[in-house]
Amino acid sequence: MQFNAPEFVALYPEFAGLTNAAMQTAFNDAQLLLDNTCGSLVQDANQRLILLYTVTAHCCFLENGTNDGAGNVVPAPGIVGRIDNAAEGSVSVAASYNSDVTISEAYFIQTKYGAKFWQQTASYRTMHYVGAPTHGPNGPGFPYQNFKVE
Repeated sequence: MQFNAPEFVALYPEFAGLTNAAMQTAFNDAQLLLDNTCGSLVQDANQRLILLYTVTAHCCFLENGTNDGAGNVVPAPGIVGRIDNAAEGSVSVAASYNSDVTISEAYFIQTKYGAKFWQQTASYRTMHYVGAPTHGPNGPGFPYQNFKVE
């Protein structure tokens, strides 16, 4: 799948003010998180593009924040994790990861886009069963046909 900036901005207009280069860089980063080849676990190309754009939005927001081009700018977050304590006098903020999540999940749930991607890809993070071959170079079931349990 190739990155298409107008298509991406149509889905995520909050990034319209970012340069094409910034969005392309985020897409390149997204491809490190989701295989963008025919060998990907996500075989459906349309579904893979949706997932790539979702994780691209996550990467865009972490790196650049949002900028809709109309003066509405949200800077990139400077804190990692969920805010679990805040004070007003002398400004104090503390953030942490929930100990119930994996490092991968913690990375994605930093943004609404990452949390969405994490949920959308849940079925791809489960065990994938690969059955015994039905035919092999030495006949059906090779090498399992000679296996005996005694």
